[in-house]
Amino acid sequence: MIDRNGKPHEKADPLVVYRLRQILEPTRTEAEHESELLEDRDTTWFGFGRDASGQPLFHDFGRFAAIMSETVTDETAERYPQLATFIGETGVGKSTLIKLLIDRNDLTDPEGVNYYAPVTSSNHDRISTTGDVHLYADPSTLYSSHPLLLVDCEGLGGGEAVPKQLRHRTQEPRTTYLDDTGAGRHCQTRKIAWADNPYTQKREYAVSQLYPRILYTFSDAVVFVLRNPRSFESVVLDKLIRWGAASSMCIS
Repeated sequence: MIDRNGKPHEKADPLVVYRLRQILEPTRTEAEHESELLEDRDTTWFGFGRDASGQPLFHDFGRFAAIMSETVTDETAERYPQLATFIGETGVGKSTLIKLLIDRNDLTDPEGVNYYAPVTSSNHDRISTTGDVHLYADPSTLYSSHPLLLVDCEGLGGGEAVPKQLRHRTQEPRTTYLDDTGAGRHCQTRKIAWADNPYTQKREYAVSQLYPRILYTFSDAVVFVLRNPRSFESVVLDKLIRWGAASSMCIS
């Protein structure tokens, strides 16, 4: 087959096409999607919660330390991890981009790779899929002296709606939720002392202000994902300037 310029079309590898369709157009039941989201809880780095009185809490699940300790080798005693953070509005495709970056290392394997990768949203979802902040490793650099770690941040603009990944937690009794926050993993919990008014105590505030400011401070690269690139100045630039200013104040 040739194109309109008379040049033959490049043949597509059917295995690559199959893998890409699995990522971009996943076919799964709702039960399978829920199972994937539950398994993905192991990749949670940090997040927002509440105690029995409703006081906001900051949870650190130790994901960063776990990745680094589990992949150290004799050849890479000294390591300098690099963070690439993906931030953007709910539903713009942050998780899909990270999944493509991880799975690109083995696109010819029809069985898929054994590395953690984000769970993408279903076509009919109208709420944020990813809950809190998740950390993934780039397989091609994982055991090197400069491993690349990819950060998937809960979508901005989701309001107070609980992301799909965390929805099952709200269906449990409050005491069970608190005991099971770490899903069997070590979790350090701190009260957010400055959340002392109704506005700063909202989940939306943590997602839109706390998460980005932390990640902006420690990331080597911040990728702000947009559907419309022409909205960069009106949507992104102001946020980046404010996050940068807040970060510099914290470290100065």
